[in-house]
Amino acid sequence: MDDMRKTLFLLTRDVSFLKELRGALEPVGYGIRTHSSFSALLLSCYESEGCVVLDGNDLSHREILNLVQDLRKTGFTHAVLVTEKNPTLARAIGLLRLPIQDYFQLNTAVPELRKMFQAAFQWSETEGHRQAIRADLKQCWELQDDRTRALLRLLYQGLTNQEAAKQMNVSLRTIENRRAKLLEVFGVSTFAELIRIATEVLDEDPLPPAILGKNPQPMAF
Repeated sequence: MDDMRKTLFLLTRDVSFLKELRGALEPVGYGIRTHSSFSALLLSCYESEGCVVLDGNDLSHREILNLVQDLRKTGFTHAVLVTEKNPTLARAIGLLRLPIQDYFQLNTAVPELRKMFQAAFQWSETEGHRQAIRADLKQCWELQDDRTRALLRLLYQGLTNQEAAKQMNVSLRTIENRRAKLLEVFGVSTFAELIRIATEVLDEDPLPPAILGKNPQPMAF
């Protein structure tokens, strides 16, 4: 992992916490950048990948949720961790559902801190990328008209072009044109790729039997 992927972006007003993190992480090659506002932190995140640490003592649950959502909508893959002086189980469960990568106490032992941040940077390079892509797909999906959305739902359910045309009471040519638009909109070239995108934007899991059944049959596209 190179230095560009080892930057920790910290939002806190607690000087003692900053000192604690520097003492634990800088000796093993982690860079730390401090910020007094989320807008400043967000701007700084453009410069490199890494992870974000929020001081939960200064932020409400809603504020943290908004910060996480803004990070993903902006396309950032950074893992988000929250720290507090006196963490509670109820607070931890609520925050981890956002989701954040981890929630920890300020006086966590140095070896545990290092393990935690190593896992956070690894998450940024894997699952973080997936979440950023999913947020981008969601934004793209929300811009589509009702007819285009309806067609993707029908295709996802396993309907052929002919069946979708009958269901939507339009011509086969219209369905073919709308399907071509879906491929273009999402930047894919195959039906399989389009179905994978549908699993992300439709929030329907698992795939329907027509796509993944015990004995799937070839589909007429």
